[in-house]
Amino acid sequence: MRYVEFAYKFHLSDTNTYQRLTPADTRLLQSELIKIESFTSIFARSLSKMDILFLTRSLNTVTGTGLSYLYQLAKIHKHL
Repeated sequence: MRYVEFAYKFHLSDTNTYQRLTPADTRLLQSELIKIESFTSIFARSLSKMDILFLTRSLNTVTGTGLSYLYQLAKIHKHL
């Protein structure tokens, strides 16, 4: 089974843990990210360099490709 198929079948399809965002939810999140970017620009003089670095890196992590990342490790079971 391919990695992506495995990830979807055993992780992302678990509705107890994950929920697909609606287009309205996606627009709301994008709007909030724009507000944070604007805040960083407007108050750059009042923020420390570390604050700006943190906000910039955090936003780049979230908005870098517009896609989410799923990291998973395969479980290995040894039979004794």
